[in-house]
Amino acid sequence: MLAVAPAVLLILVFFCVPLILLFWMSLNNWPLLADTQHFIGLKNYKELLTDSKLKQALLFTVTYTIINTP
Repeated sequence: MLAVAPAVLLILVFFCVPLILLFWMSLNNWPLLADTQHFIGLKNYKELLTDSKLKQALLFTVTYTIINTP
């Protein structure tokens, strides 16, 4: 058990904590250079799903990945 502790700690520090912070930031209106944040809930996700450029961006990403991965 003690042997895996360093690996678990690294996973927590470098994966889990940033993932949780990323989700928290997505629920806020948090300008890049501002010190304040405003909780807006799922509004960012609603705007994303209604954005007309989402389909275009996803198609470009998939195409780019398929072409460049091999």
